[in-house]
Amino acid sequence: VDSSKPCTNHYRNNEVLNNWKGVNKVAFVLYEKNALVAYMVFDGRGTDNMNWFSQEKLELSSWTDLKTSSYNFFSIEGDLRPSNLIYRRFIVNKFYGGCGGDWGWFSAADFMPSFCPWEGANNYPSFAYVKGSNSTNWSTGKVGYADVMAIYVN
Repeated sequence: VDSSKPCTNHYRNNEVLNNWKGVNKVAFVLYEKNALVAYMVFDGRGTDNMNWFSQEKLELSSWTDLKTSSYNFFSIEGDLRPSNLIYRRFIVNKFYGGCGGDWGWFSAADFMPSFCPWEGANNYPSFAYVKGSNSTNWSTGKVGYADVMAIYVN
């Protein structure tokens, strides 16, 4: 993925979304500086274009604890609370403990301003991901910010 080319909006493939019935696999991939930094692969059979993104359908991940860990959010719709300035979509989060006590694996913030500093400085959308192989504290752990979030289907 060449992230050096400008992208001023989201890309959506309506052909795939409108014909989801034949999807077998879904890969959720994050890139930073054109390098793959994190991924999740899902079984797409028997899903629709919203419910494939779940722990139950997860087959492979760069986060080795994700398949068996508990979580408070694992969804595309995410955690949306506009009155609190929380706009987290595609969130895979372990638990909330106040901004400094939040733990997770991935969170996409698509609106500014954000509720917690860990959601990403001044660039939106922001794709926060854990750099290690296990969930981490969003404020004190090794967290990166991907340039590109891509979803591939087969």
